[in-house]
Amino acid sequence: MGRPRVLQQLGRDAVAAALREAGSVASAARRLGVDRSSLTRWLQAGRVARPAVPSPAVALEPGRVPLSWIADPDAHVIGALSPEQRAVWRACRREMFAAEARTAAFDVRHVLTLRGRTLVAWRSRRRAWLRDEVFNADARVDLVA
Repeated sequence: MGRPRVLQQLGRDAVAAALREAGSVASAARRLGVDRSSLTRWLQAGRVARPAVPSPAVALEPGRVPLSWIADPDAHVIGALSPEQRAVWRACRREMFAAEARTAAFDVRHVLTLRGRTLVAWRSRRRAWLRDEVFNADARVDLVA
């Protein structure tokens, strides 16, 4: 005895319309009078097209980002900077970007990863700057991360 051809009897257009109108696969299956697993199999096999449902837009809550982060985007990561520290930070970033741009395999997409590497380099230089400039290279001062 052959298998029942439910999809052929219902028609692909009717199944697709039921999927579009229903909120879920289970409610579409109930509306069509078939098993939910059958409808899921048809979708997975590509015998019935999935309805194009736009993803819901996410509304951002206003005022969730401190204004200081907008004025200085890295301040929340590296802290408030004095003019001298800012000069070291800029020099560090320039060196990292220039070194990356000189390589043969330079790709603009890699610039996004440079920010993290710049922060690592900055932290080591910041410790050295604090030790040498602020504490006058005092051997008794041991700065830890």
